[in-house]
Amino acid sequence: MRVKLEGNVKEKICVRFAPSPTGYLHIGGVRTALYNYLFARKNNGEFLLRIEDTDQERSTRESLDQILKAMKWLGLEWDGELTYQSQRLDIYRSLAEELVAQGKAYYCDCTKEELGARKKELESKGVFVGYDGRCRERGLKKGDSPHMVIRLKVDNGQDLSYTDLIRGEINFDSKEIDDFILIRSDGFPTYNFAVVVDDHAMGITHVLRGDDHIINTPKQIAIYRALGYETPGFGHFSMILGSDKSRLSKRHGATSVSEYRQNGYLPSALLNYLAKLGWGHGDKELYTKEELIDAFSLEGVNKAPAVFSPDKLLWVNQEHIKMLSYDAIAPYLKPFLEEKGIDPGSRTEEWFRHALDTLRGRVKTLEEMAEKLLFYFSPPKEWAEKDVAKAMKKSSPELLHDYAAALEKLSDFSVEALEKHMKEYCEDRSINMGGLAQPLRLAVTGTTVSPGIHDVLCLMGKEETLARVRAFMAQL
Repeated sequence: MRVKLEGNVKEKICVRFAPSPTGYLHIGGVRTALYNYLFARKNNGEFLLRIEDTDQERSTRESLDQILKAMKWLGLEWDGELTYQSQRLDIYRSLAEELVAQGKAYYCDCTKEELGARKKELESKGVFVGYDGRCRERGLKKGDSPHMVIRLKVDNGQDLSYTDLIRGEINFDSKEIDDFILIRSDGFPTYNFAVVVDDHAMGITHVLRGDDHIINTPKQIAIYRALGYETPGFGHFSMILGSDKSRLSKRHGATSVSEYRQNGYLPSALLNYLAKLGWGHGDKELYTKEELIDAFSLEGVNKAPAVFSPDKLLWVNQEHIKMLSYDAIAPYLKPFLEEKGIDPGSRTEEWFRHALDTLRGRVKTLEEMAEKLLFYFSPPKEWAEKDVAKAMKKSSPELLHDYAAALEKLSDFSVEALEKHMKEYCEDRSINMGGLAQPLRLAVTGTTVSPGIHDVLCLMGKEETLARVRAFMAQL
């Protein structure tokens, strides 16, 4: 694919996701990564991952590990090697010094106290509050001061407007932007400078990110021009809001990716929900990742903020449990089984396929699914009085005893055979099938709610079924 950007042609679309390892990967970050991933895959482009770790005080290895683990769990595979900003500090400094040599930037030794005093003075006069360019013509050189920074010369009258790929024309005037800092006194680059240098070095053609970065775009355009770099396309996604229309936070039910994973959400469901949270393609609600790649386009991204709904996400997760194959679900279910002491190797794959199928419409999370499978592996030791009162009638003990004897003679314990056997048994005795199924369910599962009784008995097996019925009868 050939992409035309500001009069230049690039051969291939290239986008990036650039998280800072200062915390866990949150919902907004996942959606940004997802939209970039979908855009790249749809257009046979590249999706790169850059770690913006120049904040040495807040960046942690734990956060980095969590981010990478979350990306892999979500299936958002990136191309090429990881890029770390902390390993490129010399490059940023060298380029900034080149700009100074070219007269496009300059050294500044103004202290915070001096800047604060001048800001108050400008505010009192009602004029633009920003750096006043005092050091522009001083000709300071590297090493003249211990607290030296490098600032970019932003020429007045420069048009920094651009056409946003999602929002259309966005106008900025250079008069609204001061000579901002490129390199801080500690030698580290500012966010805007490092981003431009890295995006150019990585060959990024489209910068797709949250709308909180719109304010950064004119500064970045000014840096691109100063460095003589080709400017990429910019597109900004609307923010995600909570139910009260304020910026999304934990109090709205939004948690980190790791928490959703621990709570039994499928990665496909999380991607599906977040893709639809700000993008649309007709009335279709449910997508696999492959379907999202096929359908996604920037034209479908909404300009209006999206409202996060934990209930809708839970519904999408339930629907994915219903629609995905056993092979797609099994790897994600395994840790939940093990957490509850269930050995996945203690039953055949065919057994687990059958068990999962009986629960597809009954559970909303994998944690709930593992919980509802537990009774197969752990016989009930006691039965709640309210359940016994609900399921057991006066004739139930005798009925259970008689039916257990009938089951003992049954050689075929398939679902079909069990269903036929119970139907004939009840018809021969003119009893309601529910009158037998409920006490039988209570006896073998320990509860009055379960998948179909014939599925339960088949999965339980003849020997275990009879043992549980007898144990239940013994405690009546």
